[in-house]
Amino acid sequence: MFLSLEFWIAFPVFLLIYGLLKSRTKAGMMLWVVAFSLLFLFRANGIMMLLLPIVTIESYFLSKWMRGLEANKRKAVLTLSIVLTLIPLAYFKYANFAIASLNDILRSNFALRDILLPAGLSFYSLQAVSYQIDVYRKKFQDDVTLLEYAFYQTFFPVLLCGPITRSTVFFPQIKELGKNLSDRVMWGGVYLFIIGMIKKGAFADYIAQYTTMLFDTPANYSGFENLCGALGYTFQIYLDFSGYSDMAIGIAMVPGIKLSDNFNYPYKSVNVSEFWKRWHIALSSWFKDYLYIPLGGNRRGTLRTYWNLLIVMLVSGLWHGASWMFVLWGGLHGLGLWISKIASPVMSKIGHLKPVHVARVVLCFVFVSFCWIFFRSADMNCCQMVIQKIVTDTDLSYFKPFVQVRWVWCSIVIFCAVCSVLPSRCNNRVEEMFLKTPLWGKTLIFCLALTLMYALNQGYVAPMIYAQF
Repeated sequence: MFLSLEFWIAFPVFLLIYGLLKSRTKAGMMLWVVAFSLLFLFRANGIMMLLLPIVTIESYFLSKWMRGLEANKRKAVLTLSIVLTLIPLAYFKYANFAIASLNDILRSNFALRDILLPAGLSFYSLQAVSYQIDVYRKKFQDDVTLLEYAFYQTFFPVLLCGPITRSTVFFPQIKELGKNLSDRVMWGGVYLFIIGMIKKGAFADYIAQYTTMLFDTPANYSGFENLCGALGYTFQIYLDFSGYSDMAIGIAMVPGIKLSDNFNYPYKSVNVSEFWKRWHIALSSWFKDYLYIPLGGNRRGTLRTYWNLLIVMLVSGLWHGASWMFVLWGGLHGLGLWISKIASPVMSKIGHLKPVHVARVVLCFVFVSFCWIFFRSADMNCCQMVIQKIVTDTDLSYFKPFVQVRWVWCSIVIFCAVCSVLPSRCNNRVEEMFLKTPLWGKTLIFCLALTLMYALNQGYVAPMIYAQF
């Protein structure tokens, strides 16, 4: 993890050797990044790290073979390549889910396997598939070497949890690797890392201390406490994943790679459709380009459009986890997309009015927060208990004692809620101020952020939520 002591010891060594190789040999510099990335994954996965080079070599050579074939043969090779790429993901992520589902349907007792999902498998598998499809569609026609492709597949900042990076964004930067590195880019990366560290290591992990207890035993808490827990998780998962994305993008900028933003103030969205354009942008755009559009998108009539949206969201839910709770969460968002489409003609006429706009943002936030209950709950019993408690047992008399006992928690949630709706220019101004601060000031800010993280979490950094997906 980026916030582990082990990584902070290893990363300066990586930068030192990277800097020495940058001015001498590009191939050596890339080999060093690939080697460090594989070591990084080995520390997370052990021997299962070998899945990454296997997927990388398979997808590279089949994609290279596909380039020179005729249309019908290209499609066959593409199909083969995608199947081979996704077989490890299907086994490690969904084998037990399939067995358990069959047991429920057939009332059988097939034994579940002892399977642990290798970290990063979902992300680098989808990244390989996107490259294969781009080559097939001739959207990316540059000839890349195996070393360049290995660099693309193993780049350690995005290896474990993304953001999924497109070939059209990444490979042009590899060609210019080391040439576009400047102090402004490097310090911009440091700024993003600090923001991500505060989001994930300080705020998200502190909020998680309460939400974890609540979702473990919701029946032991009042309706108001369940409501606060559901609201807390809404911000926890955003801070956790957007914080990781900020750190990943920031670390990538230090050696000179600019990745696309993965979050854009999602809780300012006026409907579910806009929410998915602002939340986990890399995955949302992946499903749009490689699933929704191939299914027909919105080109085959209204009913087919709604059906395609639902399929995409169900698959998105299943991608997030091998559980029917995730599928149900995806289905709810599919219904939300339907409502967005249906209401679009009316909203285009009155949506610009300030009261209507505010009401839409609030309603969308409430809906998304409600859906997060399904996402977070271990099973339907837990989910039903949380919702039942909120609906039937919410008493505002709990407000004062709750705030008195958890005033730090409440302050963090309120602060994060305010920041989530601020104009983006506020963040741009803060970043500009940081870039203009002298070195001693930047160092002090970093130390203060580090102190805040350890003060709130007693030195313990919780595992990334999306690492399990």
